[in-house]
Amino acid sequence: MVTERLQSVRTRSLLPILGLFFVSGAAALVYEVLWLKELGRLFGVTAYTTATTLGVFFLGLALGGLALGRRAERIRNPLRAYAWLEIGIAASAIVYLLLLNVYRELQTPIFSAIGYQPTLLLLVKFVLACGILLVPSFFMGGTLPVMAQFLVRRRAEFGSRTTLLYATNTIGAATGALTAGFFLPPALGFRGSYGIAIALNIIVALIAWYWSAKRPAVAERPSDTALVDEPPSVSASATTSPWIIVAVAAFSGMATLGLEVVWTRMFAQVLQNSVYTFAVILGVFLICLSVGSGVAHLLCKRPFNPRLTLSVLLALSGVIVGLTPLLFSQISGTVNYLRSDLGFVAYVGVVFAGIGAVLGLAVVAMGTVFPYLMKLSERQVESAGRTVGQLVAINTFAAIVGSLLAGFWLLDLLGVWGSIRAFALLYLALALVLWPWQRPHLRRWSIPVVIGLAVVGLVLPYSNYSRIWLDEDDNETLVEAWEGAAGSVAVVRTDDDNLRIRVNSSYNLGSTAAAVNERLQGQIPLLMHDNPRRVFFLGLGTGITASGALNFPVDRVVVCEINPDVIRASRAYFTPWLRGLFDDPRVTVLPEDGRTWLAATNERFDVIVADIFLGFKSDVGSLYTLEHFQSVRNHLSQDGMFVQWLPFFDMSAAEFEIVAKTMLEVFPSVTLWRRSHSPRFPVYALVARQDDAPLDTTTLQQGLEYLHNDPALDPRTWILNIPLAAYATNMSALDDRLAARPTNTDDRTVLEYTAPVTERNSRGSGKTAVLAWRPLLQYLEGLLEDLPPENDPYLRDIDPSLVRQVYAGVAQYGYTVHRILGNEQAADRYQAAFQQWLGEIGSE
Repeated sequence: MVTERLQSVRTRSLLPILGLFFVSGAAALVYEVLWLKELGRLFGVTAYTTATTLGVFFLGLALGGLALGRRAERIRNPLRAYAWLEIGIAASAIVYLLLLNVYRELQTPIFSAIGYQPTLLLLVKFVLACGILLVPSFFMGGTLPVMAQFLVRRRAEFGSRTTLLYATNTIGAATGALTAGFFLPPALGFRGSYGIAIALNIIVALIAWYWSAKRPAVAERPSDTALVDEPPSVSASATTSPWIIVAVAAFSGMATLGLEVVWTRMFAQVLQNSVYTFAVILGVFLICLSVGSGVAHLLCKRPFNPRLTLSVLLALSGVIVGLTPLLFSQISGTVNYLRSDLGFVAYVGVVFAGIGAVLGLAVVAMGTVFPYLMKLSERQVESAGRTVGQLVAINTFAAIVGSLLAGFWLLDLLGVWGSIRAFALLYLALALVLWPWQRPHLRRWSIPVVIGLAVVGLVLPYSNYSRIWLDEDDNETLVEAWEGAAGSVAVVRTDDDNLRIRVNSSYNLGSTAAAVNERLQGQIPLLMHDNPRRVFFLGLGTGITASGALNFPVDRVVVCEINPDVIRASRAYFTPWLRGLFDDPRVTVLPEDGRTWLAATNERFDVIVADIFLGFKSDVGSLYTLEHFQSVRNHLSQDGMFVQWLPFFDMSAAEFEIVAKTMLEVFPSVTLWRRSHSPRFPVYALVARQDDAPLDTTTLQQGLEYLHNDPALDPRTWILNIPLAAYATNMSALDDRLAARPTNTDDRTVLEYTAPVTERNSRGSGKTAVLAWRPLLQYLEGLLEDLPPENDPYLRDIDPSLVRQVYAGVAQYGYTVHRILGNEQAADRYQAAFQQWLGEIGSE
């Protein structure tokens, strides 16, 4: 009677309990997304550091599942224990916020004491990540086995109920991932988003606590916690070896996380790679895993042979995984920027549909495998919590291994297509190993599996699918490509024999065709410093920009590049343009996250130059935040200056002004300069100083002397003859224009969420204007109206004849815009204006 009463209670409690577990799963993924973001800013966003942080999170889940699963059978009131776990998650999340501030204070002394020893630094980051993440993730890992202990009373219901719990938690996780990716941080900031997740945990805990007082405990004594046995059903009559269950649980975890890494890399070749597209990939993946768990739940109720069913699921997974490159190629057309003519909303919809079409069936099939192991475990399970905890721990430990293997070994060894093929073959091979050969009438059904193995292994023409997009207009050819943990890097050659570095098919880091302009990005900043001895470059690219510093009598140049393969590409193919950058004893090139390295070092620099960073790329928003700019100022010498180059061609006026206002929160003087007069790819720089002293013409002329000795610069180049044509305005004197703009902070990375929208809408029907072509011309003319150069305090010591060069710079840009657009009358007007200021049109 007691057992029947308990079962009745659990049946009535199922839907509300599932609701709690859904909310708990959502909160967990909100935490995960936010933790990876914030710890990336603290430890760096290199591939190894990100893998370390994610590995610690999964390690905590595995340990929590294992430890609390073992204790579950001794818990008298599992629902109350679950409430305590939710309270523990909330409390440790609050402690995380406190520890994060402590870690920031400890970062510099710890990293300075260690020095640049990458392996030791990674170990320290692992220990620090354990200290901050292990406890909350441990509590999260314990929720599934404790809840299973509460809900499962009969052995025959173990499979169906645990798969239902797993599916519910996973769909909650998908909801949390999408919410944290699209809505919470833009609306509430990171701290506000934490507050929502913590509140959800507390609410779930209070409800579970209240119900635990009104529901009977699972048992009054530990000896009564054994599951009620029943006559075995047809489907459960055959016992499966525990070692098979362990092996499949491990393989499923390894393959699922490994393929997620590989597929994310696959889609990185064609997507925007913003915070939104990564959220879509994760969300679709979790949704499909949840559907797979739901399918497993239904299969648990059918009278199928469990081992045969598992073999079929593995075989289906292998075949469909093997087909994903073909589906990807068909849907994306070529390895190109997926539907680049769409506005943001339409683009996100297409991305959802495209990822779902390519991965949906494969992930659903894969997602049935691990939950279905619960069915195979029914005949051996004595404690629901213990069995679930053990399986989850095995699966999660293997998932850590799978993600590391894929990210740091398989991709480098086999590439994207080869890695997918390898996982598909492993699925098919395991299906054959587990096939119930002892039953003669089932042997013939193994033939399709063998055929699938042959097709995936020998027939599918993976080599026909290009992994790097090549521009047909420039007749590009692939010189060499690398597929490492940090992304795909390629060197391509154009028909005019110029070289380019391209990352993830869609982002050009630089080209020898633009060598003069790229070198100016390193030279213009040093023109304005009277004695630039120590220089730091955040970002290497081709290396041409950093090589510009070697025109000057520098003592030390440090370059940080986050992608090691970019360094390899630069060293291997761009050396003729680098003026000995890699061989000069004054130069140190580090494969490190520049923001993290700068924050951790004790060094100070006379000039810090930050390369062009596209704001819509994930994690780039942290390079435009208040906290980063404060770190930069702390590492400048007394008269040091900071130069941030900006891709106006991918920024709206509002986004530029957000960056300018954020910089002005840190530096008293911020001025705007241009690299060239290109209307298609305008690149401008914010130059920040620690005092409000005016421009020193003596220093400028001294710097120009160094450039006159540069054999790569034509003496007629405009920068040598009309240097103040590079000057645009003094942002420090435009408070009214910037007053309404928000400050971009680590807590509210505004740009990270607005820039992807701008980038898409500038191409789509929305036509959000970016600072290029006519919109940039109008903006520059508006700046001249707001602050005429003759009234600019930064130019107060400049001879009026030189000040006219500022007007000439805008006139030259206007002339270039209208000449290219074919507006002859407008071009003539701007040419006349230029001649009015200087007498003749300058060289572009």
